[in-house]
Amino acid sequence: MAGRKTAYRKSYAKQAREACAMGNFSLVQLGRLFGVSKTTVWEWRQKYSEFDEACNGGYEDFALETARGSLLKLTKGFNYTEVTKEAVHNKKTGEVVMQETKRVRKMVVPNINAIRTVFDRADREQAQQQSSGELSDLIAEIDGHSRALTPAERGLFPEDGEAPCEA
Repeated sequence: MAGRKTAYRKSYAKQAREACAMGNFSLVQLGRLFGVSKTTVWEWRQKYSEFDEACNGGYEDFALETARGSLLKLTKGFNYTEVTKEAVHNKKTGEVVMQETKRVRKMVVPNINAIRTVFDRADREQAQQQSSGELSDLIAEIDGHSRALTPAERGLFPEDGEAPCEA
């Protein structure tokens, strides 16, 4: 006896990516979202490559956003409360309960290595953008005529000892 037909739709791939990006959804959670079992979700991931890629992409997006948030937190510094608890024997009931014994407000100063990481990344992205040719493709409107920008206009000046660039 054959099982039910799959309820899979191509639009589920986009929904799965968004769901996984929001909170690292498990197969069970995706199943609840689509009204199917976790086994069906697993089968969809095996059978439909766009669905599998969407789930993986969502998981990667979630991890990346989590890492960005953590890095931002480290660059800014943060405060937290440390709570210490100890096991205390309750003489009336005979139970052992955890009781708060100390609460201390602590501060974590901005992390210089996190700040360096952010600046290094920004520098690499800026260098990559300049070397990718995007800047050389810029067009300036001068007197109603379009023309390519010269290297000097693009901010590209020769290094010491190099010949100037010809426009």
